[in-house]
Amino acid sequence: MLDEAYAAFVREKGFMSAVKLIDEHSNVATIHTLSKSHGLAGLRVGFCVAGEPVISTISRIKPPFNMNIMALKAGAAALGDKEFLKQTLEVTWQGLDYLYEEVGRLGLAYVPSQTNFVLIHIGERYLQVYEELLKRGIITRAMTSFGLDGYLRVSIGLPGENEAFVRALREVL
Repeated sequence: MLDEAYAAFVREKGFMSAVKLIDEHSNVATIHTLSKSHGLAGLRVGFCVAGEPVISTISRIKPPFNMNIMALKAGAAALGDKEFLKQTLEVTWQGLDYLYEEVGRLGLAYVPSQTNFVLIHIGERYLQVYEELLKRGIITRAMTSFGLDGYLRVSIGLPGENEAFVRALREVL
């Protein structure tokens, strides 16, 4: 089972979705969410791509009616809206590039991302910075539970939201 939740965001040349492996390997499956790339986070809509043996097994163990009709219709509509996805990716990639530049100006390191968020190395004061950003209405995620002390995860937003984050981060630092 390969999680491709962020596959739509990948800009890296040579990226290959695991979907291509399914024809060669009957035990391979990929899962995809429409939460991030298609703006359906509140509905928790996603799908699995797999061969018949895997789908048959999943169908036997999944609860009936595990998605409501509105979520299913929203998911189908979202998958058909190629223009929305294109705009989402453009805004995300521009936002990533903007944050890379601004974070670099602040002298902070970051982990280049193939997702809709970036990990920024704040250092020892990261929890204090996290709290101060929160007081300013900026929600980030301290990465302590992932074993990444010193890092904050920052989701890419609209240009004004990204700018607000950079302003607040500059003030806090």
